[in-house]
Amino acid sequence: MRLVTNGDKMTIHIYSDSYGQDCETGWTWPEVLSNIRNEPFINNGLGGTGPNFSMRRLVKDFENKKIEDDDCIVFLLSDSKRLEFPWLTRVQHQDGLLLLGEESPISMNWVQGEDIKSLRRYLDKSDVIKEVAQVLGPMFLYENVKNISFLHLLSTTYTKINFCIFTCFTLNHFTSHFKNFNIESTELLKQISFEHLKSGNFRYIKTPISFMVGRAFGMSHTRDKYPNHMDKKQNKNFAILCNDALNNHEIDNSWFIHQLTDDDVDNEPEEISKMNVFIYE
Repeated sequence: MRLVTNGDKMTIHIYSDSYGQDCETGWTWPEVLSNIRNEPFINNGLGGTGPNFSMRRLVKDFENKKIEDDDCIVFLLSDSKRLEFPWLTRVQHQDGLLLLGEESPISMNWVQGEDIKSLRRYLDKSDVIKEVAQVLGPMFLYENVKNISFLHLLSTTYTKINFCIFTCFTLNHFTSHFKNFNIESTELLKQISFEHLKSGNFRYIKTPISFMVGRAFGMSHTRDKYPNHMDKKQNKNFAILCNDALNNHEIDNSWFIHQLTDDDVDNEPEEISKMNVFIYE
């Protein structure tokens, strides 16, 4: 977490996974947004973490009165399947863990491959992960719907705080293809609309960030260009988008690589994630 202070000015509070993590480049979107609004920011973003990690930090900040009237919250909800199991050796290892409970050759081949090597150390937890998935059941498909609703409820309680909410991936993000969640249909998820949640201090942007910027990774060979999966121009555009949303202005989506469609609850562009190859090919 990085705290950039500037006297008694209103503060931007950022909660996120790697799409909003602190990169200290001088040109990633939290820094650009801070410059645009002339407001300091507190960055709580951490790569590899899920929405529970960020929500817990947000609740703690409210309880400790670290978020004050006229502050802004920019919240990026990551993949809900990233769960904070207590036995993780690093909190960033949440990504992909549910694959270990799938018991399919496809998922195991993916785990044994080069994509997420950290998963191999948790192979002995497969039964626990499977059990958790079965306990969570089909309602887990709506986990980020619940998170969005909770954030909206907070906005009705803290009416002097501005909320700008995104998801990093679609609300489904392949969750329905994990057999142990026992999800029979996504029809209701397709019908849910969040338009009525928009208010003077709450804005939910329905296009996932992964659709906006495509599939780029901040790994060692691309970190300079894509430190948070966005290049320099995309970081600037996303900062402008956040500022427009916080000011209740119309947002510019002309720069998005992919536009959201009605079918995107179940189908994500292949270049956004290789999960479709391994989970339901």
